Amino acid sequence: MILSHAKAPACQSGAAGRQRRKAETLKKNLAALRLCVMLSSCAVNAVAQQRADFIIVEKPKHLSILNQYQQQLSPEETSALVSYSPFLIVNPNEILGDGLTQCMKATLNGVPYYFVKDDSAGLIGGQAAGISKTYKSAILLADTIAIVQRSAMELLDVAGRKRTPLAQGSQLRRIFRSSRLTLVQVLSTGAYGWVNLKEGNGKGWTVVKGSMATSSKNLEQLIPEIQLKLNAVNAKLAKLYDIFNHKASVVRTPPQWSLQPSSAGLLCTLPADSSAQFYKESTRWLSKDIESLLLGTPMLVTASAGRIEIR
Repeated sequence: MILSHAKAPACQSGAAGRQRRKAETLKKNLAALRLCVMLSSCAVNAVAQQRADFIIVEKPKHLSILNQYQQQLSPEETSALVSYSPFLIVNPNEILGDGLTQCMKATLNGVPYYFVKDDSAGLIGGQAAGISKTYKSAILLADTIAIVQRSAMELLDVAGRKRTPLAQGSQLRRIFRSSRLTLVQVLSTGAYGWVNLKEGNGKGWTVVKGSMATSSKNLEQLIPEIQLKLNAVNAKLAKLYDIFNHKASVVRTPPQWSLQPSSAGLLCTLPADSSAQFYKESTRWLSKDIESLLLGTPMLVTASAGRIEIR
């Protein structure tokens, strides 16, 4: 006798199938949720842990420094360069508008400066400027704290020679953290120095003004600043093409960067017929320049030859 296997009722088979599908859907949803949490955490950490390179100079007035228009500093502009000023490095290997002079581009309190280099790529006036040190990949802070306990901490001068107790109520502008020390500016005097904030917020000090990460500019506020940078690049391109046209006895129109809104934010582009592939390197440096405006914000910059997107 041949025994045949009994088949499960159709209703039981259908119910089991639905249960399997529900389990698979739940598993996929949980995986997607874990991924979203992970990406959100990464995004928050990326803003909170933004990094930049800084250079601190003991006597910056002795260096050959040009202003944002690549002109000699006025007495008022020079007076802003106090001892041990921390400059945020935007481009360590920039070329001035003449197309020949090497320099380093950096900012102090958001103001651009150009440090002129000599033939050996050193900063002109470097010896007379005294102590100079570069801090690589420092953690950007950009907020203000207050000392809330008497004798909570001391200020170590930038040279590391003198310690000064900070009075209760003192307000410090945090600039960056390197290793275990934080570079600050004492708002009452303008002096720079190091503090050790290992005690943590609420234990001797507290944040009184939010960081750039929590009070970031929106894109609309940044448009004028970005446009100024594009205008500066466009002026350089026009000048270079003018020199080339004169020497080659030809007439070629220089490509010009334009700024327009995109679906995700802002878009900077060169004209489609400008052979943008030849401007890949300059696009990279311009994008880094724009990134310096966005430090401490959640905004991102992506770049390809002749195209920079801000979102």
